[in-house]
Formats: sequence, structure tokens, C-alpha cells
Amino acid sequence: MKKIILILSLIVLIGCKAKKVDTPPVVVEEIKTTKLALSDVSNFQKERAFDLGTRILMTCNTSKFKPFNDNEATRSVINNITLEKLSKTCTKYRQWYGDFKELQLMEVYKDHVKNSTIFRYKALYTKKVANKELRVYMNNENKLSLARANDVKSIIESGLSNTGRNDVKFELHGFGEDENKAPFENKTPEERSYNRTVIIDIIPATK
Repeated sequence: MKKIILILSLIVLIGCKAKKVDTPPVVVEEIKTTKLALSDVSNFQKERAFDLGTRILMTCNTSKFKPFNDNEATRSVINNITLEKLSKTCTKYRQWYGDFKELQLMEVYKDHVKNSTIFRYKALYTKKVANKELRVYMNNENKLSLARANDVKSIIESGLSNTGRNDVKFELHGFGEDENKAPFENKTPEERSYNRTVIIDIIPATK
């Protein structure tokens, strides 16, 4: 009897060892971008990003553009950012925003996938309705690899266009010069942050 019990026990143990338990693989989510402290970015890279970004937007004021060379930008940027292409955009910019004034650095990010540094600038224009952002991408060779201007109006227009809506009229109003028109108080950092938001009113068209 003892032998039978011992044999049965061994069979159970062998069966347990042979059984495989399928466990789902552990997926480690890759961090694509991280925010950098401004002190961690070299002065050379900050100055170069600022100068190249300013050169692009200043074209709208002067109607002149000094082409980028191989030491300043990638071949893709050199081929795509030209005076002819910039002039088409500048016509709209000057109509909507007025003359370009300057760039103000807001944040810097590291793109770990493309191994590039992203500089986020607020682009200031003479018209206060302007809510423009310029992003300057510098690769690991300190060359301009991409420059992209974003604003709320163009983002909404693009989204509407993708849905087939091209019949929406936009009216832009800036309240930065008059604190009485600000939607929030302006005493605390939180209130000032809220005042930098964009308020969108949707008014149905009258028949």
C-alpha cells in the first residue's frame, strides 16, 4: 500500500512540473518625450534654435529669406522651407496677426525616438489676437530637422476640413490688453494660467 501511495505521489509531482502556465509578456511602455530644464540645454543649441526660428518668421516682415545651408539644417528642411513657400503662408499671417515681433521660449523637450530636441516658442505679433506657437526641432547634429507653427484657429480649421466642413466663419478677439475683459481674476498664478486659455463660442448660423 505504501508503494502504491509513493508511486501516485511521484506521478502527481511529475505532472505538476510538466504543466506550463502561460503568462502574458510584460510590456514596458517607452517614454517618447521628456521635459528638459532650460539649464540642461546648451546655450549654443538655444541660440541656434532661436536664430533659425526667427529667420523663418521674419520672412513675413521683410519678404526676404536667407536659405539654410547644410551646416544649419537637414536636406529635407532646405528643400521644403523656401522663400516661395514661406511667401504663401506670410500673406495669411500678416492679414491675421500683423507683423512678427519676437519669439519667447516656453519649454524644451527631448524626443527619445527621433533623438531630437524640441523648442517650444510663443510667437508674438503686433495683433494681440495672435495665439501662435512655433516648434523648432533640432537633431543630434544641432541641425534644424523640422519647424512647425501651430495655433488654435488652424488646428480647428484642419479638423473641420477633415470632416468636410468648410463653411465655418471664424472671428478672433484678443482680451490681453484689457484686464476688465479677462474671464478670470489675474492675481494668482492659477488665475493667470486660466487667462492664457482659449475660449471658443459656437454660434449657429442664422437662416
